[in-house]
Amino acid sequence: MILVSFNSFTVKSELIFDSCNDEIEVIVVLDGSNSISDDDFLNIKESLARFALALGIDGSSDLKLGVVVYSSNVSETIPLSNDAVYLIERINNITHPKGETFTHLGIMSMAEMFLNDGNSELPQFGIVITDGVSNYTNETVEEAQSAKDDGVIMFAIGVGDLTDQDELRAIASHDNQSVELDNFDQLDMAINSLISTICPNATKNLVPINTGDGGPCDGCLMRNGIGYNAHQDCDKYFQCEFTDDSFDYYLYSVVQCPFGTFWDQETVTCNHIDQVSCANDECDVYDISTYTVSDSCSEYYECVDGVSKPRRCAPGSSFSSGSCVVDPDCQETGVGDVNNNTCYTTRIESEPCFYELIDNDRIFKLPCPPGTSYDAAKCICNTANFTSCAAPECLPAVDIDFNSAEQGEYDNYGAYVNYTEGTAYFDGDSNIKILRLANVDFRSKIRIEMSYKPEFPDDTSATEAVVSNGDCDKLEVISIASFGQDTVFSIENTVTQFSEISVTSTTNDFREVVYELNAGTFSAQVGTNSNSQSFQGNILKSHCAFQLGHGVLYEDFRGWIDYIRVYTC
Repeated sequence: MILVSFNSFTVKSELIFDSCNDEIEVIVVLDGSNSISDDDFLNIKESLARFALALGIDGSSDLKLGVVVYSSNVSETIPLSNDAVYLIERINNITHPKGETFTHLGIMSMAEMFLNDGNSELPQFGIVITDGVSNYTNETVEEAQSAKDDGVIMFAIGVGDLTDQDELRAIASHDNQSVELDNFDQLDMAINSLISTICPNATKNLVPINTGDGGPCDGCLMRNGIGYNAHQDCDKYFQCEFTDDSFDYYLYSVVQCPFGTFWDQETVTCNHIDQVSCANDECDVYDISTYTVSDSCSEYYECVDGVSKPRRCAPGSSFSSGSCVVDPDCQETGVGDVNNNTCYTTRIESEPCFYELIDNDRIFKLPCPPGTSYDAAKCICNTANFTSCAAPECLPAVDIDFNSAEQGEYDNYGAYVNYTEGTAYFDGDSNIKILRLANVDFRSKIRIEMSYKPEFPDDTSATEAVVSNGDCDKLEVISIASFGQDTVFSIENTVTQFSEISVTSTTNDFREVVYELNAGTFSAQVGTNSNSQSFQGNILKSHCAFQLGHGVLYEDFRGWIDYIRVYTC
């Protein structure tokens, strides 16, 4: 692992997605025009930083990434490099130029970079990201064609309502290498889904499990105890949990993808519809022109050449009987109230004290603060028309006390559980996996309460993992570890900023521990001692399950765990 700090921005060179093993060169051509807000431009930079890590750039091969930023001119270029830390530092420091949309200049600069700095013997890929039609469409198409004639494989990603599908397709090498997104929050999903296309030899690290029963989990792709399989409905998937190592017994649940996405078994995620070919697409199977699948009053799908396309009625109208009709009560729009900001929350008709938050690959039901209710017109919870909402009871997502078998809470891999005393003993070669905490997006809030006792409290020869979500070929994002008298708490955000807190214990007996991220503060407590620091953004999402007694960065734990409770509210 490479761990480098600069300007209070820490990068760990682990892989976020499945990495690329091929020697290739990729240049991202980035639109920095006026129509992109500062917040969206920051989202783009964060997506590019994650893309650099997702590619698996580590300095050991000719796998290289470069960036061109343009508006009225080319304002900045980052030369092709295989140094991830250098790339992320440069990406982090990109300034928003703000100007016109001279896409042809960006593509021209990309071609010159490939010619001067690239290796013509390697596959070369260009990815254009823009939020609108270029000022000079003919020149843009000509420059893209010239690059393609020189052997560059082109992709085009258009974001928002101002892009032109014909221009995007003209930029791309093939129609299926252009994609239209609703907003910049979907950019992560789009550019990282390209990895399986530009890196056909990417290591998937997924093991197919054949149950032999022809059921929902037969042939599922397995990672760290969790299986994923396609559902007959394009916008759903099966998540499988096996109850023993023989794979004879399993539990499964059907998970709904968010509006505008289909399940992609190749990338094991809900992917943008334009990036997924689903044989059961309702537009292809049935003779229909439109259909709905959600409870939203404004969202629907339009059938275009046998393919589903996500659509949304304008503010103040709802979708009914195949068309948008005037409906003042329907305010589930993509627009906020005064600043025309994108709204990612929607009303729940029967529950005014709650709302739904739409994230790239999930939908979360969240409560409004006490004394407020959700106002769809303003895209916020406020006190305007309903003030009797009470604070919901926050219950733990996981509550394990080892006082009973607690069926389904965890899988035991060698730890000795003493149900009489209510403890689990770890001998340095055992672990317990909490499968229900795999693939959970904690966003900006988590609380872990637990009690543990190290067998050798004065041993400082190694740091031992007490709780971790590291494994399945990924480093831990969330961890609690034991180092002598100290307990070490760590967390990582979506742009790989790594935070760590160490708190000293005053006892050699069980240590009562609280790990919490809430309201932008990362805090840790052991007994009466505590420490905290600020934390920006959201927690990096991980496919890996939580484990007790095992991690990647640390040695396996030796000692006892009395209980663990994990809260996400």
